[in-house]
Amino acid sequence: VHGGFMMPFAVSADGKTVAANDAKAVTVYRLTAGPDRLTAARSGSPIGPVTDAGCLAVSPDGTLVAVFDGTSRLALYD
Repeated sequence: VHGGFMMPFAVSADGKTVAANDAKAVTVYRLTAGPDRLTAARSGSPIGPVTDAGCLAVSPDGTLVAVFDGTSRLALYD
């Protein structure tokens, strides 16, 4: 059993975009695979504020991120 905060995240179906909620903001990363490593580069500014109850989803192609802030706001970002 895990007693601490577990960072929610979502991955696009194409595997090229990851969004993560650190309980303050959602950060979107673009992933690039090389022959021997995976690189994650932050894409744009963090989205927030959000709480640790915030939820997120990434569209299959990674072009849209849906963010619920944990209180009352649901928004789409591209």
